[in-house]
Amino acid sequence: QGVLPVLILLDYSSQQKQASSVPVHSILDVKTVTYENGKPKFSSFLDNYPLPYYILLRDMHALPSYLGDALRQWFELVTNS
Repeated sequence: QGVLPVLILLDYSSQQKQASSVPVHSILDVKTVTYENGKPKFSSFLDNYPLPYYILLRDMHALPSYLGDALRQWFELVTNS
């Protein structure tokens, strides 16, 4: 179809942890729970995320580089299929 949905997640927690004593949570810390045979199974939120492509951005200055990489990968997918 020629469409590449990319979710850009801004995660400044690593920078804020160094600058502040207040606990800051990252999207990487978020867990989901499923139950298999009555027992809880914990997994990372991003492991089961419905979009196959996402960018976890911690430094806003790196955004052009990340978008360039995403476009390069998309061109590879389009030309190989």
